[in-house]
Amino acid sequence: MNFTQLVLFTENLAEMLNSGVAVERAITVASRCMRHRENRKFADDFRTAIMGGHDPQIRLSRYNVPPVYPAIINCGLLTGRLAEALESAAYFLNRLMPLRRSLRRCTAFAVAAYLLGVLTSLYFYKLVPFCTLFVLAVLFLLPRLFVKAKYFRDLILAKLPYSSTWLKQLSLLEFVLCLEIVYDSSLDVRQMFKESIQAIGNLYLRAQAQPALTAVGSGHSFTHSLAQIPFFPPSLIDELHVGEVSGTLDKKLHWLASQMRQLIDAKLEPIRALAIAIVINVGLIPILAVILPRLFPQYPLIPMALLGFGGYATLACARYAFSQYMDKSSSVNITWNQTQ
Repeated sequence: MNFTQLVLFTENLAEMLNSGVAVERAITVASRCMRHRENRKFADDFRTAIMGGHDPQIRLSRYNVPPVYPAIINCGLLTGRLAEALESAAYFLNRLMPLRRSLRRCTAFAVAAYLLGVLTSLYFYKLVPFCTLFVLAVLFLLPRLFVKAKYFRDLILAKLPYSSTWLKQLSLLEFVLCLEIVYDSSLDVRQMFKESIQAIGNLYLRAQAQPALTAVGSGHSFTHSLAQIPFFPPSLIDELHVGEVSGTLDKKLHWLASQMRQLIDAKLEPIRALAIAIVINVGLIPILAVILPRLFPQYPLIPMALLGFGGYATLACARYAFSQYMDKSSSVNITWNQTQ
């Protein structure tokens, strides 16, 4: 899947629909930028889902797109706000998919480095570290084959000290983007929650959001149901409760979606910087520390120098990440406090 073409397709389609072009004509014109074979198939299925009344989440989920994309499109179809839904989907792709590709390249580099470590150990030490191969299989191969394995992988990622906050904020953004579209429509509140929860990409966090669906189905209020989502900060629940009491909940949802966009944007560059530090320390330095002492045994200080370089690179990347985050988060007016 060529995501650059997908972004152009989504943006052009939203622009034409906002200009009053008929849906079928707009899809035909926008599909011209889809030159990649898989993208053309995606455009055909997109047309079938829109014009034929099929569920976009079924037709489009077979492609390598984040779950929030078909979920947002489905919300736009259900509410008659397809242009607005396409704009939100284009934002998500345009801002987050480059980060996803960068992290994927970093991950591929680290995996290649580990495999090189296996070969190096086999050559120098006559020992194959099967544990490394097992870890790689568990983390990268099994989740692609089994949904249960993907769920446990997402659970682990959602529990890690630093990545968990990012995943929870990203999942909340996915949820709010859909909720912003479906709110103030003809849909009942339970269906609003159901469609919005489907946008959450992390399977573990999606399961954690299910109690909100149960609560709203039992007749509880909008904000009381949102409070059943463990990763929804109480401070944001309080803000939405004010909107619910005053009758301005739609404005509060727009405000929350805008603030979450700014918060995620502020974290994009820092995550890239930290990913570089991880690649250097996890992928490159351990291999060099094994190979170079074997090639140049007369220089025993080489491993120490490499470790020192790794520490310096980590500090430099962390400093850059902190400065970028502080610059871009200055306009964010929400607090991420998940304790009462």
